[in-house]
Amino acid sequence: MLTSGLKGAVMRRGIAVALILVAGAVLPAAAQDAWQQHTAAGEWAFRQGDHARAEREFRAALEIAQSLPPENRRLDQSLYNLGRLYEETGRTDQAQAAYLLLLAAEEHRYGLAAPELLDTLLAVARSSQAVGDVPQAGESLRRYLAIAEASGIADPAQRWRVLAALARMEALQEQHDEALKLQREAIGALAADQGAAALERAHELETLAAMEINHGTPQAAEGLLEEAVAARQAGNVGGAVEVLASAAAAALEAGDADVAERLATRAVAVAGSGESVPLVVDQVLADAAWLRVRRGSASVSELLLLSGDKAEIAEAARRLEVLLGRQDLVLAARDPARVETLDRLVRTAAMAGDAGAAADWQRRLCEALGDEDVERALRAQDTLAYLLAEAGRTEEALAVNTRLLARLDATWGADDPRIAPVLERQAGLLDEAGRSKEAKAVRKRIKALAH
Repeated sequence: MLTSGLKGAVMRRGIAVALILVAGAVLPAAAQDAWQQHTAAGEWAFRQGDHARAEREFRAALEIAQSLPPENRRLDQSLYNLGRLYEETGRTDQAQAAYLLLLAAEEHRYGLAAPELLDTLLAVARSSQAVGDVPQAGESLRRYLAIAEASGIADPAQRWRVLAALARMEALQEQHDEALKLQREAIGALAADQGAAALERAHELETLAAMEINHGTPQAAEGLLEEAVAARQAGNVGGAVEVLASAAAAALEAGDADVAERLATRAVAVAGSGESVPLVVDQVLADAAWLRVRRGSASVSELLLLSGDKAEIAEAARRLEVLLGRQDLVLAARDPARVETLDRLVRTAAMAGDAGAAADWQRRLCEALGDEDVERALRAQDTLAYLLAEAGRTEEALAVNTRLLARLDATWGADDPRIAPVLERQAGLLDEAGRSKEAKAVRKRIKALAH
């Protein structure tokens, strides 16, 4: 990889080298003195924040340096000065151009694999990444690694940063296997850097954990996040609970409910009693419990007939109630997330065989749905009437079913055959309530619908 990169560098910058490294006649010492004066003036202006004057002085120094013999390093210094000035002022495209010329000059002077290129390769990578030139940034970083390792002078603090930067670039290009490999190497190199800040260490561990969850081994993320939490705590840096909460949500989205649940539980433990837990933690815990008990049937009547693990169903109901309590504090009554939680509570109660509890949750669900989606609201009322009837709460069921019939007549028309099941329930409820004459009239209507 290094060989092809070097060839590319030579091809792209060969002309530039020829232009800026012309060996002229040796100039009088006055030229070198003038270069020194412009450079010193530029440095002073740069430190004072007078960037316009600093640029003028550095450019003047560069013009002189281009006339000096190639073995004179003043050209390198002038290009470097302009590059860092452009970086400081946000002119990253010009910074990249200056650093590329500097790299070309140093390649000509030292060779394509010389350790003297390392700092400039980092500068090229930095400025290239800033302008979105990912291929150039990646090539420069890979050359840095190859040269640093071949020369045996790799700086541990730089090595993990370079590996991490490469990992991010590969991830942006959706080369997830390569990104994961590089980030794992970065964490290995980071362990050798005793001077890394706690937040830096935590961030890189968390980055690898996210990669493992989405594209590697999700279980590995748990150990990495433990290290990250320890780093944050050792450095007195907050944010551990939020990091764990985010990772738990990512794990659940990636399809690993067990890892998600453990991470969410860990977030609660880390928060202790003095720190609030993000809502997403309760959402993950409720979702994980729900996934264990949910059934494929969409019919509440079928769920009442099914059997399941009573302990798991009870735990799912508990976690859903906790989640609803949190949602009631921060979400609007008709928020889709809150509506979904209520629907799940209806279903867990049905799976537990408790039609009465299911009816109570269904009533709250009807309230949350409102009347904007007419068809959905009608179905919800129909389910409520059914559950109340199954729970033996005849008067309540009859009241709900009567209102439902009125709405169906107004919405579908009194002669719509789809009303028949609701009419049949109405007749049965009227009989149970001792109102047989009214029940008889309802049955006449059912017969009329059949013709």
